[in-house]
Amino acid sequence: MLMDVIGGLILVATLATVLAIAMNRQNRAQQKLADSRAAVRIAERVLVDLQTSGKTAADDDDTRITIHRAEGAADARGLAWAEVRVAFRDQQASLVGLVPRKSLPAEGRAQ
Repeated sequence: MLMDVIGGLILVATLATVLAIAMNRQNRAQQKLADSRAAVRIAERVLVDLQTSGKTAADDDDTRITIHRAEGAADARGLAWAEVRVAFRDQQASLVGLVPRKSLPAEGRAQ
């Protein structure tokens, strides 16, 4: 009888450990996906800001934004292809779009 109780407790402890590990992995994956979505949203916002006002948000502790002219693309009337790269925490996103030439930073400098 005592051996059955000890066996049951070991089984419950093992299942609790497995559940705790699975929850931790799920939380890390959820955070990684949230950071990836945030990086894309920031890149979209920067590209729209370049297209409309020419001003963009500055970097902060978690975010690094780089804007440069896209290579190999033909420009159109007063517009240029720009590539916006965002590094947010450990995730990166990149978008390419047409922006007014005057909105592009000189020499692909980071903004």
